[in-house]
Amino acid sequence: MWRWIGIGSAIIVIGIFLIPFLVFASVYRQSRVNEARPADAIVVLGAAQFNGIPSQVFQGTARHSIRPVSAGIRPLIVVTGGRILGDQYTEAEAGKTYLVDRGVPADAILMENVSHNTAASFEGVRRILAPRGIENAAPRQRRVPPLPLQDAGRERGIHRLWRCVRAEPH
Repeated sequence: MWRWIGIGSAIIVIGIFLIPFLVFASVYRQSRVNEARPADAIVVLGAAQFNGIPSQVFQGTARHSIRPVSAGIRPLIVVTGGRILGDQYTEAEAGKTYLVDRGVPADAILMENVSHNTAASFEGVRRILAPRGIENAAPRQRRVPPLPLQDAGRERGIHRLWRCVRAEPH
């Protein structure tokens, strides 16, 4: 009887220390895995713009799309976002101007400039990219995308290639 109590206690003590270690080891191992896959376009999801000037959040997200296009890794950027009542510019127009001013060729930028939410942006991006035969795109946004947004993108043909960035000032 005491033998089984000792064995049970040992299993519990080992489990208390072993399980957190195994979880930590699994998370650490996964964090070192590069899951990058090729994409034919980068999608910069729109954010606020002020009279044609992208907000710092929008600038930070757009800035992270410049290097892959300049290096020839990705041939296209699609900027998204419409306008609200009273705006002179759409978010997409502000984003394109920002990118062109930083050396991205204008012909490497497509605009989806009618959407007012992320799901509509994905639908518009699909309509723009599908005739070009592009199915793999790498959406960029400031925060980690919630699963419903990832699913919305996947349902509209934007495969899961999320790249989340920290939006930082210049």
